[in-house]
Amino acid sequence: MVLKPAPQAPTASLMLGEIVQQAGWPDGGLNVLMLSNEDTGLLIEDDRIKMISFTGKRSGGLGD
Repeated sequence: MVLKPAPQAPTASLMLGEIVQQAGWPDGGLNVLMLSNEDTGLLIEDDRIKMISFTGKRSGGLGD
């Protein structure tokens, strides 16, 4: 599993990665990748990744 945190607030995702590791998940079971939003396209183009799910909102949306 790959988790790419929002660049504005990566702390919770990094903490989750540590908790998952300490809970005994195998190495590589969860990978927290600190990528810019622009570099995320590399994940989309990688054939090894079978499913992608996005959460969050686009900038310029409600509440901005």
